[in-house]
Amino acid sequence: MSLRYALLAVLTAGPLTGYDAAKRFSGSVGHVWYAQDSQIYPELRRMEKGGLISGEQVRWGPKSTKTQYRITETGIAAFRAWMNTPIDHAPVRDTHHMQAAYFEWAEPEQARAILGRHIEYHNEQVTPLHLRPGRHLEQDRPRNNPTPR
Repeated sequence: MSLRYALLAVLTAGPLTGYDAAKRFSGSVGHVWYAQDSQIYPELRRMEKGGLISGEQVRWGPKSTKTQYRITETGIAAFRAWMNTPIDHAPVRDTHHMQAAYFEWAEPEQARAILGRHIEYHNEQVTPLHLRPGRHLEQDRPRNNPTPR
């Protein structure tokens, strides 16, 4: 259940509304774990029911409110426990590698074009990481976690 722990990680930086948590999630770990808003909001509610986070209604506009979530001590303990637990690697199904394994059946120009698109995709994934040097080291440092040694 990595979505839960990714959301706990996002909330270690401070309280966030569901909308802000979804945006922060997308901007921080969205390149390795995709989750739609339709998955994030129900998970936040389950986490609140489980005592991992607490929700508080905050003013939004002149007549509305939003729920702002804050990680609880129970949530911090659960996140720390997860971070210190080795995770088994799941089997990978990779259609791109599967296709590449049988490129001898493709026309050479098509195989080159497919590999070119594959390279472009991975270059697009790497570029944002190079544009954010040090971001994870200082900007998103959890307030309740000391600087790593």
